[in-house]
This record gives sequence, C-alpha cells and structure tokens, in this order.
Amino acid sequence: MEVIRAAVLGCCAGVQSALQKAESLLEKGDSSVFSFGPLIHNDNALNDLYSRGLVCVNEADLHQVSQVKNASVIIRAHGISPGQREKLVATGAKIVDCTCPRVLLSQNKAAEFAEKGYTVILAGEKNHGELTGIAGFCRSVILVENSRDAENLPFVPEKAVLISQTTIAREEFRRISETLSGIIPHLEVCNMICPATKERQDALRALSELCDAVIVVGGKNSANTKRLFLSAQKLFRFSVCIENSSEIPREFYGFNTVGIAAGASTPEKIIFEVENNLKKGINV
Repeated sequence: MEVIRAAVLGCCAGVQSALQKAESLLEKGDSSVFSFGPLIHNDNALNDLYSRGLVCVNEADLHQVSQVKNASVIIRAHGISPGQREKLVATGAKIVDCTCPRVLLSQNKAAEFAEKGYTVILAGEKNHGELTGIAGFCRSVILVENSRDAENLPFVPEKAVLISQTTIAREEFRRISETLSGIIPHLEVCNMICPATKERQDALRALSELCDAVIVVGGKNSANTKRLFLSAQKLFRFSVCIENSSEIPREFYGFNTVGIAAGASTPEKIIFEVENNLKKGINV
C-alpha cells in the first residue's frame, strides 16, 4: 500500500504554540498547570496532557486555581472575553496567553466597532469558545451559524459589522454575507477566516487526484476537522474520519493508495501512528 500525506495537515501555528507552552510548563514540574477550557479539540492529545498533570478549568472552577501556589493558567488559542480575563487575573495565577494572533485581531475589531455603536454579528458556531470570547468585547451582538439564521435576525440593526469565525467554511460565510447585505443598510464585512483552514482544504483537494480513499484524522469536536471531512465525503468515494490509529476501518488496509489529511488540532504524533499502521498493515 502507498500512503500519501496531504501537503498541509495537522496543527496550525496557534494550536502548536499552545501545545508547546503546555509541554514546557509540565516538563518543569515546579507549579500546577491549568488550561482555561480544553486546550485543544482533540481528546487523545488532551488525555495525554491530563495524565501528565494538566488540569482543565472553567469559570466555575477558578476558586481551585486561587488555592494553588505558583499556579499557571494557559489561555487556549480560541481566546477569552475581557470578563473572563479579569476573573483569571483575580486568582493571582501566572497567565500564559496563547490566544491565536488572528483571534486577537477579531477581538480588537469587535471592540473597535462596538465602541462606534455598531452591532457586531458573529458568523460561526454559536457555542464555540472563539465566538463567545469575541462576544464579550461587544455591547450589542448577534450570533448566526448559517444563511437561515441571517434571514431571521432577532432585530435589524441600523449599522452592523459582520465578523467571521476563523474556521467557518468560506462558502457559508459568503452566503451569510450576501444575505445580510440585502437586509442591513450599513453593513461592514470582516472576513477573518484563517488561511490555515483553506490550506488544508486545498491540500485535501489535491490529494483526491492521487488516492483511492482518504482518512481524515482529528477530534470529533473539532470544527475544522468536521468541515475537512465534509469536503472529503464530496471528493472521495471512500472516506472516514478517525481520532487515532485504533479506529482505522479494516477495509482501508485493502486499498492501493490511501491519503491522510488532518485537522488543525491534530498533533503530529497521532498522524504518524495512523500513517505507520497503514504502511505496516496493522489492523488494531
């Protein structure tokens, strides 16, 4: 069997930075290490970090952090709201900010437009940490997931700015933008989609010309992995989304060429294990 990796796959720079910071703090072993929310949307990677001492906390758990001496709290790539940051500061812990630079830019844009009296419309997954964090910078905010939501706004603002989630599908954002442009007289549009998302989609498309089947590796709760797999289902006759090598379907060992793509929250270690098992013909 020939196994072909997508030209671009795995952790984006923001996720990789957060993982490296966590690894570094855990290796020092001189303080308790917390992450504010799940550090990465990949259960396998998280379980490894948890087994080595990382503790995931949310707002309701911050009293635990306050009670620990020399604690460090990592802000994940998705970022947090100003209110959440205030609560973190109040714990007295060392804050290790790993907010993705692109998410920081979205936060700054939201705050800037909010200050000018704009309603901020956020396009993406309503309960996603990135959007709930950005929403905290706004005075008036509306969250929409698709063009249907855009057609049924709770109210029509006189002036608004539309800001995309960094991992929303480009086509979905285009539809939302077109819908809202026909409803709101004064609409500013800020396309904040991360290039890393498009790069992985483009690499998957190139892979479809070379392989009989494709395996998309990533967390089931990862937004960009879900979208990558949706694309794979359209591009390939045979496709599957797995979290680790133990989930490789038996039939995939029978193809002549298998491609591997991976979401932006998938560590190299997991990708390598999938690739290695396929090449060795290991069906765990």
